[in-house]
Amino acid sequence: MKNRKIVPHPHLKERLLAEGMDALKEKRYKEAYTYFTQLKQLQLHDDDVEMALVVCLFEMGQVEEAKERCEQLLARGIGDWTIYISMLVHLQQYDEVVAVIRKLKQQGIDCTPFLPLLQFSEKMIRSQHEQEKKRYEAIF
Repeated sequence: MKNRKIVPHPHLKERLLAEGMDALKEKRYKEAYTYFTQLKQLQLHDDDVEMALVVCLFEMGQVEEAKERCEQLLARGIGDWTIYISMLVHLQQYDEVVAVIRKLKQQGIDCTPFLPLLQFSEKMIRSQHEQEKKRYEAIF
């Protein structure tokens, strides 16, 4: 059998993208994920589709996979730091939240929108340390 190239239907990309975005807006995340995955399989995707896949994964409860994909996007210079930091908070990785925001500050990025998450994370870290200290003291 010969290798044949499949030619997608005209406007397929636009249709899949529109259907996926509609599903995403209506919080039908599994359906949206299916549309965006089809775009990726057909190699018709772009950075926005990649980010939409991250959002779908996150909303479907596959937070670790969403985090990994988001990290890959950010490493390529695309993606959304707000979503990534929100995932870290959701995963209760407060040390990582603090480290990421400090790293962004060092790079000269305006971190004003992240300050409440930074303060919250620092508070949670202090609280965790205090709880560990109390448990340690109770043992001895």
